[in-house]
Amino acid sequence: MRGFLFALLFSVLATPAFGQTAVPTHDGGRIAVTVKSSSVKDKSVLVEARHGRKDFELECTLTVAPCTALAAGKYWMVRLGSSTGIYMDCENAYVYSEPFNGKNDRKLGEYCLLQDPD
Repeated sequence: MRGFLFALLFSVLATPAFGQTAVPTHDGGRIAVTVKSSSVKDKSVLVEARHGRKDFELECTLTVAPCTALAAGKYWMVRLGSSTGIYMDCENAYVYSEPFNGKNDRKLGEYCLLQDPD
């Protein structure tokens, strides 16, 4: 019984550290982006996008994450908090199809931001 309680306590305490899931930094922290093009090379997808007047790039790995080569068009992007997400060497972001209403949103992938869109 003592071993069971220890294992239960460890699993509860370890879940936030090891089982962390990526969540948006705050509700409504989405920005409208326009995808200009996507390309697939080896197992990586490179997405060229625009927010306002600034061009930026996103990248994802087909074998690691939910990753989609996005067609040209309008999307919503939600930037994730620091140390959140599957790509550890960059800021992560989710990309959603339009419309983005908070209920039946379709997440198309998790991407690494190669440049800051702001």
